Amino acid sequence: MREDINAEYKPHISIVDTVKLALHYVSKVILWSIFLILIIAAVTLVVYFIDLKKNIETGKNTIPLFNAYVIISPSMVPAIKVQDAVVVMRTDVNKLKKNDIITFDSKDPRYDGITITHRIVGIENKGSDNVLFRTKGDNNNTEDTALVNGKNIYGKVILRIPKIGYIQYFLSQTYGWVLAVVVPCLGIIIYDIMKLIKTIKEETSRKNKKDKNNQFVPKTVSSLDLKKKNGEDEILEDEILDSKEEKKKDNIDKERNKKQEKDENKQKYKNKSKAKNKQNKKKNLDEEDEYLEVLRKYSEQKKHKKGGR
Repeated sequence: MREDINAEYKPHISIVDTVKLALHYVSKVILWSIFLILIIAAVTLVVYFIDLKKNIETGKNTIPLFNAYVIISPSMVPAIKVQDAVVVMRTDVNKLKKNDIITFDSKDPRYDGITITHRIVGIENKGSDNVLFRTKGDNNNTEDTALVNGKNIYGKVILRIPKIGYIQYFLSQTYGWVLAVVVPCLGIIIYDIMKLIKTIKEETSRKNKKDKNNQFVPKTVSSLDLKKKNGEDEILEDEILDSKEEKKKDNIDKERNKKQEKDENKQKYKNKSKAKNKQNKKKNLDEEDEYLEVLRKYSEQKKHKKGGR
């Protein structure tokens, strides 16, 4: 019985899922390769410009400190294969030794003027200003016919990146750039738009479902529920009426208080006006008495002067 159950629930992967997994793996490899190329290019450029600035300041004309090359011939198989990339670093020629792999400008009649990457198999005139190197490709039957002058060496191979040349060639073509950059970007944008539309639809559906649940009324109601509902409705109506009456009384009390306050303010204003008028009248009378007193004194002085004469 257990064997039958296990046989029934064996995992099954459809063709569509297989294709999706394959595309996911391929796209991941391509993206990581592009990322690696960009990092190497960025580091190489930064080092190149720093080294170039230093050479300009010191007045020296030297080759770049780091450089990268793609191998296009099988002469170094199996150590370095076709379409592998190598990173070389400028090295003092007196520090190079046998079995080092170097990149140089070849003067061999077969490869004159071509950049070659071969292994050192012998050194001549070591320690002098004119160091010569004997080189050979690992996959070649014979050594290179021309010796390599130390002045023509670009650097020593310090890193090999397998098959990166295929990615470089693919990206250098128009269709490769479109497939590797434009199509994935469009895919990401379309996926985000579809995800947003799906989220909006789900939110709308959930909201509509909630509204329907709130508006739902049962088709059959028991008499007990009706009595309970009617009793609750009556209590609710009584509470509403009581609340309205209380509000009405509060409004009447507020209006009465406002009117009383207004009358009090009016009476206070009248009292103030009467007191002020009374004060003004008294002041006027005092001024008149004062004026009459002055006239009386003046007439007495005048009579006194006439009697003296």
